[in-house]
Amino acid sequence: MAREIWELKSEVRSVQLKQDDMAQAQSKLTDQVVSLDQRLCTTQQALLVQGREEKIRSRVIELKSQIGSLRISLLFPTEPQRKLEIQGLLDGLTAELDAKSTELTSASDHFASVIGVPPEAATQLAP
Repeated sequence: MAREIWELKSEVRSVQLKQDDMAQAQSKLTDQVVSLDQRLCTTQQALLVQGREEKIRSRVIELKSQIGSLRISLLFPTEPQRKLEIQGLLDGLTAELDAKSTELTSASDHFASVIGVPPEAATQLAP
């Protein structure tokens, strides 16, 4: 009878050890899932922020192109009224370019903070 009790205790202890091992494995797996979820959220946020940054960058490039075209058109002889209109457009686009350039710097810094690198490093990653 004592031998049977000892064998049962041994089996119970074996089951407890297996349960402990399974609990540790489950805990590690849960930690990995949480870590993966956090990385996924960070990646999604980075993609959204990067998309916004690229949209602003595209607008800056478009504005520079329009400004260049208007400056070239000022070089050709045109009516004074038309030159004033072009200069007004040029002034408006230049002001928008300044605002968008500032917004782009801010967006680039935000992107850098999301991906966890210094702003200079994120600027080097940009196309």
